[in-house]
Amino acid sequence: MTHRQYLLTVTAGMLGLFLATGVALARDRSFAAVLEGLEHDYHLQPQSVPGLWLATSFINVMPTPGFSQIDFVLFEEKGLRELAGTRDLDRQVLGMLGSGWNPFVLVDSSANKERVLIFARPSGRRMDLFILTCEPDESVAMFVRVDPNVVKDILDHPNSPPIPGRTAQP
Repeated sequence: MTHRQYLLTVTAGMLGLFLATGVALARDRSFAAVLEGLEHDYHLQPQSVPGLWLATSFINVMPTPGFSQIDFVLFEEKGLRELAGTRDLDRQVLGMLGSGWNPFVLVDSSANKERVLIFARPSGRRMDLFILTCEPDESVAMFVRVDPNVVKDILDHPNSPPIPGRTAQP
């Protein structure tokens, strides 16, 4: 290999890595809209989690069976008590997500100010899930694109690891 070929190979590899990382870190518009809304309405700031970008990039570039995209944000602030106690949080989040999303799971423990909200929308042969968990001291927002058959498998076999391609028993 000549020096010129070597430089072209290295440059192409670096460009490919750069583009793959950019694609891997691209945020879903609905997810970004909710984060922006939470930051604006409740003055929340996402916390930095060391190495998380690397893990999400790896998952997004090298998808595992059943999962092809993931994004994750952690909030740890005192303002979360207000967020967790908001009466119509599910309607607010649904409005921020935009059209095409539907409530999938809504769990409300108002007494403990803990909430779990899961919304779903179809995305071709996949299914997008937006998950928001709120506790008085921390909150996690997550976007994940999944194979609906894996979700069905998890719901049908809650105590077993999901196996792509496994069909539920009647």
